[in-house]
Amino acid sequence: MAIKKVSDTLEADVVLACPPVRPMPRKWEDVMPEIQKLVAQGMSYQEAGDALEVSYVLVNQLAVQSYKSSVHTEELFEVQEKQRLGLG
Repeated sequence: MAIKKVSDTLEADVVLACPPVRPMPRKWEDVMPEIQKLVAQGMSYQEAGDALEVSYVLVNQLAVQSYKSSVHTEELFEVQEKQRLGLG
């Protein structure tokens, strides 16, 4: 039986059923308990921050919980989340 070559190239039209999912920024109130949970499991605050991709400044703010700190934690987290995801 002979095979007939129809074309040198293969072309296909791909239709996506849904658009690609764009990552959404996390909320600080959702990330805080995750950090505390990892620390309770034996990680240091720095390791927990690295695992969750949170800056040391924010993790330290959570660890120290100092009233003297001038960091606006939630606002800083929002800015860093957008940078992490390439949204801003």
